[in-house]
Amino acid sequence: MKKLAFLSFLFAVISCNNFSNSINVEIANNTKEVIKNIQFATSENKEVLTFEELKPGKKIKKVLAMDKNKEDGHYTLQFTDKNGNIKQLNSGYYSNGKPLESEIIVSVEKDTILIKVK
Repeated sequence: MKKLAFLSFLFAVISCNNFSNSINVEIANNTKEVIKNIQFATSENKEVLTFEELKPGKKIKKVLAMDKNKEDGHYTLQFTDKNGNIKQLNSGYYSNGKPLESEIIVSVEKDTILIKVK
């Protein structure tokens, strides 16, 4: 009986932990202008998602691998607007190289950038 209780406890602990070393990233362009040179990465900058451009009203989805990350840090989004200005936003948090969430959704708006994590 003790073995069954221990195995049940072990299964519960393992199934509740997030062992994934990646995070799903969605970036939506909710402006009326094309944004270019988009980069999404962690603050350790081990892997970088790069997109040439994102047209108005469109979105892109990709998985950011975090296997090489080892420290605590945040996520970084950088892109170039229609006037050639580089916009950068640091947001979110990961611990010991592992994401705390499974998905991060970025919405580029006319005058702000919204971040939602799941």
